[in-house]
Amino acid sequence: MTAAVLWGKFLALCKKYWQIIVGFFAGLFALLLVMKRGPSKDMLEKKDELNDKIRESERKAREELEKQYKENVDRFVERNEKIDKDTREKLLAIDDDKKKRVEELMSSESPEKDIAAALADLLE
Repeated sequence: MTAAVLWGKFLALCKKYWQIIVGFFAGLFALLLVMKRGPSKDMLEKKDELNDKIRESERKAREELEKQYKENVDRFVERNEKIDKDTREKLLAIDDDKKKRVEELMSSESPEKDIAAALADLLE
């Protein structure tokens, strides 16, 4: 067989199976494009750097929130202790006033009358 005959048979085969041949070369071309244009090493490194920055920012924000929560709790505890102390002092002062009033009533010339008058004032 001559080269012309072989070449003719090859062209006839190509005409018959042109879809398969085109599909093969299109797939090969697409594969080459993906490999060439796919995510490059630099892009992946930049993505990793951005993810690291995001994680670091989230960690800092979380630490700042925890610090603020701790400060708020400490401030609340201080204020609560101060209020508790002030309340105890006021209650003691009231008790002292009551003791003084009782002493006044008991040391008066007629304690029964004075106690009765004080109770009447309270009940009105």
